[in-house]
Amino acid sequence: GMPGGFGQGMVIGVGYGGRRAVSTNGAQWTGDTRDHGGNDPSSKLFYDVAYGNGLVVAVGGGGCNPSCVARVTTFDGQRWQDVTVPNNVGILRGVTYGNGRWVAVGTDGPALFSNDGRVWERTKVDGERLPFWRVRHGRVGGTSMFLAVGENLARVKSADGINWRDGRKGPSGPDGPVELTDLAIGNGWAVASGPGGRRIRTNNGTDWSEPNVSIGGRIVSLVYIDESKTFMAYPNVNTANGAVFVSNDNGETWEFKTVIDSPSETVATGFINGQRLFVGSSWTATRKRSNNGYFFTTEVTSTNSDSAFTRFTFAGPGN
Repeated sequence: GMPGGFGQGMVIGVGYGGRRAVSTNGAQWTGDTRDHGGNDPSSKLFYDVAYGNGLVVAVGGGGCNPSCVARVTTFDGQRWQDVTVPNNVGILRGVTYGNGRWVAVGTDGPALFSNDGRVWERTKVDGERLPFWRVRHGRVGGTSMFLAVGENLARVKSADGINWRDGRKGPSGPDGPVELTDLAIGNGWAVASGPGGRRIRTNNGTDWSEPNVSIGGRIVSLVYIDESKTFMAYPNVNTANGAVFVSNDNGETWEFKTVIDSPSETVATGFINGQRLFVGSSWTATRKRSNNGYFFTTEVTSTNSDSAFTRFTFAGPGN
């Protein structure tokens, strides 16, 4: 890694058209670039971004006509660089770092792994390559593991990020197939979320609670706050004041709390200068920040033609 590449902390946003921008406070943004404008899915689209070991990695892709193109781009705090990836690995929609390894997942399952974020290889999947949205690494029930979740209740775990087995999907919920679009790990538990306000959890990475339909819309972001051992699930709410589901018992029960000036598209949290910060966006690229996750202030407004942000990540000390 390159210590100091991200100073005392930085938040990095990625999105449509290969958009990328950085901020050291969540209010002023610099280096705002994109490969093309608009919000049409393309092979340049970034779906996710993560930080680990002194590097930021953004993943995405598209252009499935007929074969999809995957995209992996690195950022060291100064420079963005596209890296070469194997052919025919689908669109990459999730990325994470843990235990010395990067993993990227997407339409072709847990597709790729890397030891340095720059050279990527295919994973070994025993069974069907289920389509995934999100991957995370952490301790679940005392065991360190990678977990991925996705379409039709797809979920799978891996000890090393290379070998994946026992992937499973379904069953459908009472209102049809259940999609899992986000995942957070904390305090020995993993919680996954998706449309219909659904939230399911596991403490071993294999056995998950039932995907009951809950109140609230699609959960767009699920974050874990280590200091308070709290999971926060943000639904897609396009009103002035939104809401967040909050759990202080590892995802077993949830309380509905009001959020002022709620971000409707995505929320991330991390540390800058040793202080926790929340950054989020509303369609398209309106950026908001908060120091507690409940009271947001709009810092940058956007128009409908602006290229939207899909995800944010925090980089540097403490992240």
